[in-house]
Amino acid sequence: MASARRRLASISAALAPAPSPAATAAPSAPPAAYAFAPHQSEAAVEFFREWGFALLASTRSPAELRQLNELCDASQQAHPERWSQQASRAPGGGGGAGKLGSDLASPEQYMELLSPIMFHPELDDALIRGGWGWPVVEELLGGPELCRFVQFDFRETPATAENLEMKYHRDGARGGVRDGGSDRAADYIAAITLLSPSHDHTPNTVVVPGSAHVDATDIDELREKMGADYTEIVVQQPAGTTLLYDVRTFHTRRDPPEGRDNHGRRTQHSYFSRHPAPPRGQWMIYPQRLAAHAEPTVRRFYSNWNELMAGYAASGYEDAYLAEHGEELLMAYLSRS
Repeated sequence: MASARRRLASISAALAPAPSPAATAAPSAPPAAYAFAPHQSEAAVEFFREWGFALLASTRSPAELRQLNELCDASQQAHPERWSQQASRAPGGGGGAGKLGSDLASPEQYMELLSPIMFHPELDDALIRGGWGWPVVEELLGGPELCRFVQFDFRETPATAENLEMKYHRDGARGGVRDGGSDRAADYIAAITLLSPSHDHTPNTVVVPGSAHVDATDIDELREKMGADYTEIVVQQPAGTTLLYDVRTFHTRRDPPEGRDNHGRRTQHSYFSRHPAPPRGQWMIYPQRLAAHAEPTVRRFYSNWNELMAGYAASGYEDAYLAEHGEELLMAYLSRS
């Protein structure tokens, strides 16, 4: 424990404000204090278990980054209405900005909001579980037999987006996740992969190390309970870096201050669960090519279904079922706590 605290202290020392990107390029390698290279997977697992997060360097190859960014670019050109930037940026909310279809004007647009895998077969299992970081996730969730898929989506905050405050929050407020407490095993893990660099002139994710293991209802109570141990980590890294965090970890998105140029940011978000944790929400739908895959281990990975997903499978994966229940899916997402 003492060595872990010394390591966390070194994190704070590594977090002095970075020079403006106008003066220097985005960092080419992550700080050693809380970020890990491919040969450090065991250290990443140990650090995550202690602090509830870890930063994994270079989890996506240049070719994969190119593929994911080209997919987003093509979608923006073909369906600009699905990239409405303000509707999901309400002050104080926990949701992301500029998600695919974030205007949520119709159930049809919703489907690409949180399930781009429904429309893009190139987003296959090999890509979803690709990169050196996947074995880290498997280890943290108890091994391949217990790992389950939850969500895969894209989010973007453009340079023109209005600067709106987001409150510190836990994703674990949804889906029946244990909210803090002494049990350090994660039921749900989130993975945010940068598809563009993150620095002083972009929105940045901020996490509170160790907060996953503290029973607190809000950030003020958390600060009071953690006292001198309270620390904030601002994630500023190159494209291809992945932030893993236990969804009970308090976190937020911090936009550049007023008056500073905002270069925008694009990210890909995934969520994974430990069986038998329940589905994280009632709004997720998986395509037949994954949910009914010929390989049993792949089917198992995509088997944590909510009621609507079970109905979709029972219908024979008929488009008519999605059309009939589209508004129900939309309202399930909008009513999430």
